[in-house]
Amino acid sequence: MNLIPILEVIRHEEGRVGAFGSLVLQGELFCTTLEPYNAKQIATGMYRAKRFHSPKFHKDTFKLVDVLGKTDVEFHPGNFVQDTDACIIVGQYPGKLKGQRAVLNSGITFDSMMECLEGYNEIIVIVKEDY
Repeated sequence: MNLIPILEVIRHEEGRVGAFGSLVLQGELFCTTLEPYNAKQIATGMYRAKRFHSPKFHKDTFKLVDVLGKTDVEFHPGNFVQDTDACIIVGQYPGKLKGQRAVLNSGITFDSMMECLEGYNEIIVIVKEDY
């Protein structure tokens, strides 16, 4: 029997351009994350996330369940904090794009994350802060 995978989102830096962090998959550093930094940000804690087909992105992803006061919190590709409302963007590493802070190689990184989670319909997501 396979154990449910655990993803940790560890926020390292927050500011007007968003909250940058790291995604740790099964204890291994996997990629960089970007979330909004304000009332739209999800609270630290442990969440279940279920696989679903995103109508917005036209592909499978994971959506967090039972996030207080929020719906449709999912993992998805994007580069800038403007690309998300309350979701978690994944990218290979932080950098600059069009003169703005961003996460880069997001599409490839997202696809790689989903490939690593192939065969799982549910995961555990732990959101914490390290600053």
